[in-house]
Amino acid sequence: MSRADNPDPEPPEPQSPPTSPAFTPEAPLAHRPLRRDLTPGDPPPRPTRATTPGQPPVLENYFALDEGPLRPREERVYAALAHLSQIAGIVVAPMLLLATLGPRSRYVDSHAKEAFNHQLTMVIAFVVAVVVALRGAGPSVLGAVAAYGAILAGWAALRSMQGAYVRYPLALRVLR
Repeated sequence: MSRADNPDPEPPEPQSPPTSPAFTPEAPLAHRPLRRDLTPGDPPPRPTRATTPGQPPVLENYFALDEGPLRPREERVYAALAHLSQIAGIVVAPMLLLATLGPRSRYVDSHAKEAFNHQLTMVIAFVVAVVVALRGAGPSVLGAVAAYGAILAGWAALRSMQGAYVRYPLALRVLR
């Protein structure tokens, strides 16, 4: 019986999509996948430069050195990290964020400056509290200063994750 005479032909079996040579382990390092080679959920490939054959490719850019503006989610996370670094006691973190990410985002720039101003104010307040505590006021002054700084830093981190600009009360404005 010929194919034309068969009234109930079987549907052809579905074929799997061809795989791109970029995603196979045997692919050469110099071959970079094009956007059309990627499936819709894949991230775009990172730029690489050629290396010695058999060696892994070298990434050209890292997160803080990438060109272009930050995405809104990244802005909020970095701004919150600037504020939370006070609780961890890392005073230089806002300055590092200001230097590396400040030129790429006005939002991170504003929050890093505000966090640094507040941390500088808290360092000065803590030194004064130590002097007052040694003069006989007791350690309650130190606890009050530490609690004030930690509560405000947590509040500012939450507000920055919500996308709001924050101004600390009683902070010296060294950086504007």
